[in-house]
Amino acid sequence: MNTRSFLARTAFAAIVTASLVHRAHAQVITADLSESNTKPLRAYGDLSLIVAQPVHDFHSYVKGAAGIGGAWIQPIGGSFSALQLRADIGWMQYGSETIRVPLNQYTGRVQLDVTTSNNIVTAGIGPQLAVTRGPVRPYVNAGVTWSYFYTQSSADGSDGNNYNNNLSTQNYGDGVAGWSGGGGLLFPLHVKSTPVAIDVGARYLAHSDVRYLREGSITDTGNGQIAFTPIQSRAELWTFRLGAQIGLRF
Repeated sequence: MNTRSFLARTAFAAIVTASLVHRAHAQVITADLSESNTKPLRAYGDLSLIVAQPVHDFHSYVKGAAGIGGAWIQPIGGSFSALQLRADIGWMQYGSETIRVPLNQYTGRVQLDVTTSNNIVTAGIGPQLAVTRGPVRPYVNAGVTWSYFYTQSSADGSDGNNYNNNLSTQNYGDGVAGWSGGGGLLFPLHVKSTPVAIDVGARYLAHSDVRYLREGSITDTGNGQIAFTPIQSRAELWTFRLGAQIGLRF
């Protein structure tokens, strides 16, 4: 599955999610729930779909990425404090390619699909300032990040069935530190006494030089070996997020 197909499927999922959330929003009443539950809000959990747009040098080699992300938001000084600590983690795929190969050199009767995917895992932590009451709640945040760029290959049966769960190899990987800054809007809902909000946001991720592979960076030499052509550049990208945030009481 190439990047364009992956982005199309992710965009379709985001549209369906937005449609379902819009219907739910029409049937519920926006409200603050601090008075309706004896247990105070301790933290917030966030789960989102992500679409990314590389910029500057990174855009010369990678045109787009998509994936999922999660966050833990911890208020500092009370449930509805404007000052919060935010920790994010996310995974994005920025390209993949599949080739069909025989299981062994003696016969082509058993075929395998070897899929190579290019991925980014990123994690970050930093302060967040947020409006915690009202029908629309903006927030801004910043943080330090660490990201791991890796390429992985796996083999499956060509009929779509998994041949062996252990047939997977990481071909290449490199980690790099960076920083982030972003913001968004929360649209709160009242769903069965649980604080739930639609989360729409954007974040800029900036990394110093990192080495990574893209589609076409691995070449089979014909003797069971492979050759790499890694790219080294700064990796800067905008990530756009659509998801849901849930208040946690414990």
